[in-house]
Amino acid sequence: MEIVLNKILAQIQHQEDKLSSQMMQMPEEAYQMTLFLKEMLCQIKSQILRDGFTNEQQEIDFFKNIKPNILGKLIYYNKVFRIETTCPVSNGKIHQSYYENLLKTLKLEYKESICNEDFYRYYRAGSAYRTDFLNRL
Repeated sequence: MEIVLNKILAQIQHQEDKLSSQMMQMPEEAYQMTLFLKEMLCQIKSQILRDGFTNEQQEIDFFKNIKPNILGKLIYYNKVFRIETTCPVSNGKIHQSYYENLLKTLKLEYKESICNEDFYRYYRAGSAYRTDFLNRL
């Protein structure tokens, strides 16, 4: 189980490189990565349900290191897809204004919600003293 989970991040990197080398438009690349990551999470979930973890430390490592990496990339690519598909077609001031407003919104969202979350601070601090956060995921 542990060997397979460690290979996941390498598989994701390989898929990112593969899609980048195909020179597709950003929305399509983000969409393909979103599909890939969702499928990856489904496969991992079924494998974990089937095989389980060998010990508590492996379970903590999975929920603290591997799953957040996958989910973070899924959130990123989903956000990129939504941004790019709602972007005005024209160039110039409208295009620039769209991205500037979006950047302000993202910064505000980060300040108001993400950085005030207990779990976010727990994760960023590298803590391991409370496994109840891990069990809620």
